[in-house]
Amino acid sequence: MRVVLARNRRGVQDIVRVIMGDDSIVVKSVWTQLDYANPAGHSVQLDVLAEDGKGERYNIEIQRDGRGASPLRARYNFAAIDWNKTNKGTEYEDLPRTWVIFITEDPSYTNGGPIAFAERYFRDGRKFEDRQTVCYVYAGYVGDGLLGKLMADFRETDPDKMYFRNLVVRVKRVKESGMEKMSDILGAMLEKVRKQSLERGLERGVEKERARTVSILLTTHSPDSLLNDPQFSPLGYTQADIDAALALQK
Repeated sequence: MRVVLARNRRGVQDIVRVIMGDDSIVVKSVWTQLDYANPAGHSVQLDVLAEDGKGERYNIEIQRDGRGASPLRARYNFAAIDWNKTNKGTEYEDLPRTWVIFITEDPSYTNGGPIAFAERYFRDGRKFEDRQTVCYVYAGYVGDGLLGKLMADFRETDPDKMYFRNLVVRVKRVKESGMEKMSDILGAMLEKVRKQSLERGLERGVEKERARTVSILLTTHSPDSLLNDPQFSPLGYTQADIDAALALQK
């Protein structure tokens, strides 16, 4: 399904409209398999990220395993989206509403129902207005309404039996192009490239952070002391570190 949604703005729009129950939503931009590298910690990959005409964001995660739909995963996704999709100088009050939508085969998150929304509240019952909402959709839901038809389309492999035209067209194109047969191979290749890119990003991030640390130390210590003083020996600073830090100060 990720292949079907790649560069499929109308297909993603159909999904968002059905889940949100709002036919007025107009999706303007869609990104799939979006990598956010974090040099200082855990990186994240988003299945689908969409933005509508109002600037609201929808992160759609298709998770067979319930562990991939953990509330803690949602917490991390929200943070990654805010850090990477917010322009410098944006005021807190201008942060857009963001939705993390998990389509999962684990029915426990929806308490046996088709869909469930999770938001934060004060203990006295007032809503905590952080503009963040988690939505769980049970992928195994069967029903006659649009949500039931959408989940049936997610499970269906025969495009002639699917309901949503914008998904049908893309599924047929995928099948006709042979992409479906190659999806496992391509997926493995892309995952390898992604990991290599993240590793390179992490290396660059560590080098940059090391240069910043040395730059700060140089405000109170000489280059010679960083290289030769026993107290800095465990850190293993080199002349290359000194040169990189001096370059940052220029």
